[in-house]
Amino acid sequence: MNNNTPISLDLTSWLEHFSNYLKNNIHNYSIHTIRAYIDDLMQFLEYLQSRREQKIIPLKSINQIQIRGFLHKYNKATTIARKLSSLRAFFRFLIDRDIIEINPMNKVSTPKLEQPLPSFLDLNEALELVEYPDTKKLQGARDAAILETLYGTGARLSELVGLDIKDLEQEKGLIRIMGKRNKERLIPIGRKAIKSIKHYLRLRNLKYHNKEIDTEAMFLNKFGGRLSGRSVERIVAKYMKSILAKCKQKSPHTLRHTFASHLLWNEADLRAIQEMLGHSNLNSTQIYTHTTLEYLKKVYQKAHPKAEEVNGQ
Repeated sequence: MNNNTPISLDLTSWLEHFSNYLKNNIHNYSIHTIRAYIDDLMQFLEYLQSRREQKIIPLKSINQIQIRGFLHKYNKATTIARKLSSLRAFFRFLIDRDIIEINPMNKVSTPKLEQPLPSFLDLNEALELVEYPDTKKLQGARDAAILETLYGTGARLSELVGLDIKDLEQEKGLIRIMGKRNKERLIPIGRKAIKSIKHYLRLRNLKYHNKEIDTEAMFLNKFGGRLSGRSVERIVAKYMKSILAKCKQKSPHTLRHTFASHLLWNEADLRAIQEMLGHSNLNSTQIYTHTTLEYLKKVYQKAHPKAEEVNGQ
């Protein structure tokens, strides 16, 4: 220990030391994160003090039973997970400095957080979106091709901006996508998307004839360079805001979710969807079965004459 280290081995002293450490040494944490950590740990201290009816809490007396008792006060999994994160950081801090020998957090598990259902468009919304850009102009033609490709392939944002013209196999109706961890996949792409891409490339060749541009990239910015992911996000958000006021998420990923959901609605095989999305684990794809169930519930509630009566019982 150095001279700045508290001699006392009670919880209060080390919470203060940990607080100072976060403020002075951890530069990748925001002020709000540091404040949340300290608040969580102070609540833990207050819990132990109330249980023991004493202010001094020896560090070595803290165990997983007390930690679980503290966490049991909270109902939301996200709240519990955050407090666990604060406690883990604190006790790891103590272990690293040889203040305690056994980490009481080792036997405390993190609650499983519910995965939120992805936002997606219904069929009419998706069709309206991809047909919204003015394809008589180069920018509109490019934007339409982007929307058609996202909806028609389920590509991730990074995969879309990484596309080269050579990746499109028009005659076979396939497109080559480079996914996560440089894993390549060849997936179908619809005639409408291919037609939209060809139209964009034709206008692009006319616009940039004899000009120096990135001739490999599928989608270009106005300067002739490869379009960035941030630009695609802005493009998609712009069109979604124009026609989809109720859609919570207005991003390229919404079209990926829409692609998967619409395939599932039309009874596509889940493993085929997994392959097209590039999911390494089927569990990642199975969330779309939940979106289908939610969609069917909405259809039922809207269309069935007995829906209100059933829901009211």
